[in-house]
Amino acid sequence: MWRPGLNVTYDGNNGFSLNVSVPDLEGSIRAVREDLYVIGGTSGMNRVDEPLELGNLWALSLEKGHEGELLWNFTYTPPYDEIPSVIPASMYRGHVYGPTVDPEDGVFLFEESISGRRWGYDLETGQLLWGPTEPEPAMNFYGMYDNIYQGKLFSFGYGGTLIAYNITTGDVLWTYIAENVGYESPYGNYPIFVTAIADGKIYLATGEHSPTQPLMRGPNLRCIDAETGDEVWKVSFYGSGDGGGHLQSVMVVIADGHVVGLNYYDNQIYCFGKGPSATTVTGPDTVVPLGTTVLIKGTVTD
Repeated sequence: MWRPGLNVTYDGNNGFSLNVSVPDLEGSIRAVREDLYVIGGTSGMNRVDEPLELGNLWALSLEKGHEGELLWNFTYTPPYDEIPSVIPASMYRGHVYGPTVDPEDGVFLFEESISGRRWGYDLETGQLLWGPTEPEPAMNFYGMYDNIYQGKLFSFGYGGTLIAYNITTGDVLWTYIAENVGYESPYGNYPIFVTAIADGKIYLATGEHSPTQPLMRGPNLRCIDAETGDEVWKVSFYGSGDGGGHLQSVMVVIADGHVVGLNYYDNQIYCFGKGPSATTVTGPDTVVPLGTTVLIKGTVTD
């Protein structure tokens, strides 16, 4: 994002990197892929007490020499929204929300936090691929946060459950639950947020909008295998993202094989890495007759 400073005059002529004519299209930009295309459109509305309003998605070329050309344009029927119009969407987006466009996997997505359901559509035809899904944990009403990685849609939030969906079929591949220890978490489980993904590993941290003092015990920094959902490791760690999910990216950062983050438990910055590793093997130093038992010793340090 760009946040212009106060009391500064900016020359808008300097803000253009491309200036071409485009067709008359509605909606806002949903995704941009540099030198390839820009995807935009509208969400439409299919609410129980309102007339059907079809959604619309389109793509414009960003290829050199073809900038602004219309690549495709279609309409679609958005998911059926059973919430009456008199109920406000509120800050938690209670009504059906979307679309989130995932061009790499050829889908676009909708969600509904008041019921915890999701839908997936074909980005080529606009046809429904899957959904609605089974409801997610109730506490995800406070935000159905998600992340897309290698053909999977990862859902997480205050419900404390990481759900891996196949993004093209909607099938649940696996779930991981950050179970409450005792009764200190008011959410049943510990809220978890994907704060980084690298090398097939998902890093989860726990934060809270208004953390109490003393901080609840039990939250961890967790490393999860993105393919299987298995827990690789965890360490006692309270993330610094006080805003919850929309500050998930500041809980920890990852670079050069190291994970760095501020731990609220002791207000220190930690760096986690692989550490020194070594393997030793020793065996008999002499020739051993055939059929004789042999003892091989060794150590593994990680």
